[in-house]
Amino acid sequence: MKAAHSDRQPEPVKLPGPAAVPLAIELRHMRYFVALADVGSFTRAAERMFIAQPALSQQIRRLEEIVGAPLLQRRRDGVRPC
Repeated sequence: MKAAHSDRQPEPVKLPGPAAVPLAIELRHMRYFVALADVGSFTRAAERMFIAQPALSQQIRRLEEIVGAPLLQRRRDGVRPC
């Protein structure tokens, strides 16, 4: 006996979404933070680390996200560790 024909569409295949990136402190985060604490300026720290200043700012923000707290006092005359 044949199975009854139905007008149902096959269910779409569900692909897994992007994997969640684990929050982990990397050595470069620590190097950037130390350079920033040493010189007290994002611009000078970026020059010391041979990276662009926006990239340094982004990495420090990422480090603060991982830690879950601000790590720097950002002031008009520069930055200092909290």
